[in-house]
Amino acid sequence: MKKGKVTDCLFVMIVLAFMVVPLLFMNTKQDVKSDFDNRALVEFPEIDDSGFEGKVEKYLQDRIGFRDQMVTGFQLLNDKVGGELRHPIYTYGENGYIFFSMSDTIQYGSFHKTFAEAVLKMQEYCESRGVKFYFLFDPEKKAIYRRFLPKGVNYSDQWVDEMFAYMSELGVNYIDNRSLLYDLSFEEQVFNQKYDAGHWNDLGCFYGTNNLWKRIHEDYPEVSEYSFDDFTISSGIGQYLASSKFPVNEEIPVFNINTKYENITGQYSDIRLNKSYRYFQYYVNLNEDAEKYPRMLIFHGSYYNRNPKFFIGRTQEYIGVHDYQNVIDLDYYFNIFQPDLVVFEAAQYTFNDQYFNSGRMAAIDYNPGLVAEDQSTEEAIRAAREQAEEFSFESDVKLNVISGEGFDTVYFERALGNVKYSYLFTDHEIYDIRKDSFGIYSAGVPSGEISEGDTVTIYYQDYLGKTFFVNVLVQKAEQSVQSIKSSDGVSYNSSSKQYTFMTEVKKNVFDAVNLQLLEGLSGTYLKDICSRTSTGTYTSSFLNLNETGWYRLRLKANSNLQDESVEIYTYLIKGQRYYYSFDVGTLTKKKAVVSNFQFFGPCPYTLGNFEQMEEFSLTEGTRLNEGIYVMHTELEDNVFSSVILQMINRDTNELNDPLSVTTNNGKYQGIYYHKAPSANYSVWLRANSNQKDEYISTSIYLEDGMMYHWSYEVTLLDQKEVQIKDFSFVSLGTE
Repeated sequence: MKKGKVTDCLFVMIVLAFMVVPLLFMNTKQDVKSDFDNRALVEFPEIDDSGFEGKVEKYLQDRIGFRDQMVTGFQLLNDKVGGELRHPIYTYGENGYIFFSMSDTIQYGSFHKTFAEAVLKMQEYCESRGVKFYFLFDPEKKAIYRRFLPKGVNYSDQWVDEMFAYMSELGVNYIDNRSLLYDLSFEEQVFNQKYDAGHWNDLGCFYGTNNLWKRIHEDYPEVSEYSFDDFTISSGIGQYLASSKFPVNEEIPVFNINTKYENITGQYSDIRLNKSYRYFQYYVNLNEDAEKYPRMLIFHGSYYNRNPKFFIGRTQEYIGVHDYQNVIDLDYYFNIFQPDLVVFEAAQYTFNDQYFNSGRMAAIDYNPGLVAEDQSTEEAIRAAREQAEEFSFESDVKLNVISGEGFDTVYFERALGNVKYSYLFTDHEIYDIRKDSFGIYSAGVPSGEISEGDTVTIYYQDYLGKTFFVNVLVQKAEQSVQSIKSSDGVSYNSSSKQYTFMTEVKKNVFDAVNLQLLEGLSGTYLKDICSRTSTGTYTSSFLNLNETGWYRLRLKANSNLQDESVEIYTYLIKGQRYYYSFDVGTLTKKKAVVSNFQFFGPCPYTLGNFEQMEEFSLTEGTRLNEGIYVMHTELEDNVFSSVILQMINRDTNELNDPLSVTTNNGKYQGIYYHKAPSANYSVWLRANSNQKDEYISTSIYLEDGMMYHWSYEVTLLDQKEVQIKDFSFVSLGTE
């Protein structure tokens, strides 16, 4: 190496050291601790993992102390010394503008044609159901401020013009925000100069959304453009570039809508979303004039994920779904929400397979609409039935409905052959039925639209164009996903509905996720329902040929030495079909992550939530102290020897055999299967002694054939005092 090069390197290293060392002490111990308290360390990925490079990056971030600070120091050094921004995703342009890193010029090709044709299919689907559809295109910062791109960059987005020419040829109803924002950019800052190098700011969003309202106004005259008075406008400071500690400290515009609204997103926690694109929001406009506005279902990306405020004020209801892979399932969301209009928004930089899978777009084949322009829905249903052939099943088949808070889901077992399009008819509505790769037919429907005891019609068209219908009875299906028992290596996150299975056993290796069926009371293994050896979403069903009664489901990370598992109780009826689904997000040798586990089918019981059913009665020597039951004896020579859980029939005073007897501290739980006449009982949990017992008790009506879950923890057991907490005796289900 030449001497000058060595000198330059030494200089850089010295300056970097002086910049990095202070940064090492900027984070307090509390900051560092909270980072590690809130999440587990990322494991080193498998060599054949498709995301290997990105996961190695996260692995290193977790394990190399102050790595982010060192990277930031390097960025600051280049900025101060060389006027360069060295970052994997950012670069400096002219006049201090910061952009996403430059990339090769995109050429118009088959992806863009496929995309345009998919948008047309979405438009035709909506319009065939009497609903307007709009495609909104939002430009990237590079396109609007191309005059400030780095010297030497030859930027071209000719592909956009060619794509819109093809969309025009197809008849797609689109709004292109490029020229509007480009013209405004010479007078106003519609993207920030530095902060947030990719997305428009609130001012740009204001103008871009108004361009959408201007177009919608042509179809819905009551919808007008926003004025600045519709918002409270202020400013804030954008401190750092996203995914970086590189400081910019730029003043940015902040808009807040003045409309009154309610956020009801929580009612739709079971809505199906792609695991990589999870944004979903539902807002209801509470202003007095809200009813004049349409209910909007909009699929959008990150340009609007932080900005639902720009839709709330001109809609009766705003239903926002992360677009990307989710918009391809337009019919699923349309069924549930039955909107007045649909918008599909996409930002310029998202036109690639990472965001919109071209294979799935090309395969779109939505159900055709059945209602003609001059028909009512009821007339269309009558006409379809009159022209179709009625058929019946060899055995009794029912439609299962699962009630949710925001919407319901109906499931129909595989019993149709050669089906191209299938529908569900009520007396006054038509819903699309979708068949998944496992042959399960399902549909999301508005809450309460279909009830147990209703008779509905399954209607379908085969590949020869012939149509058929059958009337089926609706029965209520219950979900059975209440965890009763987990092994030590399992944790559950209720907000993400995610089970994480970990193993610390040496040489133990997870190789699959299995779902098994066990006998309810004894836990005796009966059969494997399924075994999955790779990540993905799995949905299927099985026919219960066992006797009617209580069973356990065991969801487990299968291994060569020691499994980790979760057990769930369910009531199964002989001869009925049951459905299950779950997502395997991670499956490595030491870790398995399973989310959105569902198991449901016909059940005569509403499964319990394991909360306490009755208050307890206490003997004189027992008191409740801060959640702990303290049983104490003052009798001379009286000695506590054990803790016993037992029941007595209050009508006959007959004492049942103990459910539990323990002589040690610890947590205890189990299942009681009541195979005796239904009657009133007292449940006793007592400190057993040689002279006088002390106990807590509760009264409960026990039903023949019902299972009950009991649990308690003994925290102290000596000769004169017993301490017990968390005593629970509850029904697994109620009629």
